[in-house]
Amino acid sequence: MTLSLVFIAILFGFSLYNLVTAIRLEVPRKQTVQPLAKLRKRVSLLIPVRNEAQNLPALVRCLGQIDYSPLEILILDDESTDDSYRILQSSGYVALRGRPTPSGWVGKNWACHQLTEAATGDLLLFCDADVTITPRAVADTVNRMEEYHAKALTALPRQLMQSWSEKAVIPLVMHQSVVGTLPLNLLHRLSSPSLLVCNGQWLCIDRAAYFSVGGHQRVKDSFVEDMALGRELKRAGYPLLTVVAARSLEVRMYKDWPALKEGFTKNLYPLMGGNLPLFSLCLLLFVYANGVSLLSLTGFLLLLLNRLIVARLFRTSAGSVLFHPIGLVTVLYLSICSLAKTKWGAISWKGRETVHRVTK
Repeated sequence: MTLSLVFIAILFGFSLYNLVTAIRLEVPRKQTVQPLAKLRKRVSLLIPVRNEAQNLPALVRCLGQIDYSPLEILILDDESTDDSYRILQSSGYVALRGRPTPSGWVGKNWACHQLTEAATGDLLLFCDADVTITPRAVADTVNRMEEYHAKALTALPRQLMQSWSEKAVIPLVMHQSVVGTLPLNLLHRLSSPSLLVCNGQWLCIDRAAYFSVGGHQRVKDSFVEDMALGRELKRAGYPLLTVVAARSLEVRMYKDWPALKEGFTKNLYPLMGGNLPLFSLCLLLFVYANGVSLLSLTGFLLLLLNRLIVARLFRTSAGSVLFHPIGLVTVLYLSICSLAKTKWGAISWKGRETVHRVTK
């Protein structure tokens, strides 16, 4: 019991620290210094799309409101089986038709690789099709990178959650696991590749740095390509700035239980180390800190405060805290599913199925 209180106290301490110190993507207007147009870096906004017909109208509206120049917007249809490509063709933006995925590549990685082949920008900004982008998000990204002399920046958006499964699982996996364990404002100063956060929902990389580490080709078979690419950048000595973008970017990752199950079954095992010993340790610590602490009043209060702090940082509903016990059980279930599928089955995502054996 004492050890579990120590763990939850650490989570609380990190969360409180990040609430106060985390770098926000939103640059205060009084601090914003717009460089001369001829000196501003050209940004290539690169968006891979696969079966995103429902999200594309909102995305196109956002793209038309972006306040930054020079900006190149490239969208690639990754063998969609819905109306995505037809919508893209009528959007007014450059709509590329993706080539079939080669053997050994994960689909999204191949799509991002093709986008970089067509891009001409000084900065390559990868964005998922389900992200809602505010007009200043691109400009603030460039300003933050210049302010911190960073060769790469990744942002943590506000997660929109409506269903019970989203409210139960996403705060634990996407928020608490990050905010409760790492000092976000210091990560770009730490050289260890294991101490990083890299989120492919919004990831901007200096062109030269991207190609010097091999880009997506280097991580072509990774199901969590963003983290793998982030590690390659850090190994090469490129600072990776992590920012909270709860006012600049919003995303609803999964709209129902089947989509959430498929997504986290794909991601959880590699996110928790990608090998059985480390996966087991992460799962044990997760259960111990989040489960055993509920058995004592002190642990319950610390856990409650921690969840409320995380909700405040990411501007999500405090009501999601009530789903914590359900989330704990659900994450356990999804973790076991991810282990089984990765080691002995096949990973499926958006109509694709990939056999990916793990021998570790």
